[in-house]
Amino acid sequence: MIRRRMETTAQPNLIDSLRDLKRRWDDATGAAPTRLGRIVCNDGDAIARLANEGTSITLAKLEQFATFLADAENWPEGDVPEEAVAFAHRVGVSVTPAAASIGQSDGMSGERSAA
Repeated sequence: MIRRRMETTAQPNLIDSLRDLKRRWDDATGAAPTRLGRIVCNDGDAIARLANEGTSITLAKLEQFATFLADAENWPEGDVPEEAVAFAHRVGVSVTPAAASIGQSDGMSGERSAA
């Protein structure tokens, strides 16, 4: 029997993807390193803390970051990187063309109801 090794492209883990997107957003917007966290979850150090061993992030916060980063309103000239859209899909947030800006959730699959 011949066994063939399947070639797969390993994806970075979600935390690494988030940190990469944060750096990219900081560069694109010229924002301070803590700005993204303050806008998204009112915690400027939320992403920086993920570098510490044993630190984690909730799915709700990942969804908040994914929603924000996949929204064209939050990028200069509306140019959302493909990595941001891919990150959103990996987290479970489907982005529609008219996806909402921060504070609005119409068109986002990861929204939570306040029932």
